[in-house]
Amino acid sequence: MQATLSINNIVNTNNPDNITFDNAFYPCLNRLNAQLEQVRMSDLIFTHITELLPNVQPFEHISGLKNINGVERQDYYKVKAYLNTLTHVLKLAATLLEKRFYLVYILIQLNIQLKR
Repeated sequence: MQATLSINNIVNTNNPDNITFDNAFYPCLNRLNAQLEQVRMSDLIFTHITELLPNVQPFEHISGLKNINGVERQDYYKVKAYLNTLTHVLKLAATLLEKRFYLVYILIQLNIQLKR
């Protein structure tokens, strides 16, 4: 089983006046980028989303990463297998405790996949 991380969960856009990182998912992408020896994409995604305000829309497809300034094409191709654009990957992510459990699960799965 391979876990993937939703890029739509990196940034919390529920309140357009207060865009924030989701503390459970943000470090996941940075760790993945570090494992793949890439630029940290979480900050680039955050900047991209804030530039779209107030018309923020979730990513419809992973290829939307290619439109973000600073995401190199070769990095996109290396990371895309580990990402998705689902807005609700697990219903367990309702509370912070459950998000932390999911974060640990993702990190374990990513580590297993990257070692192969």
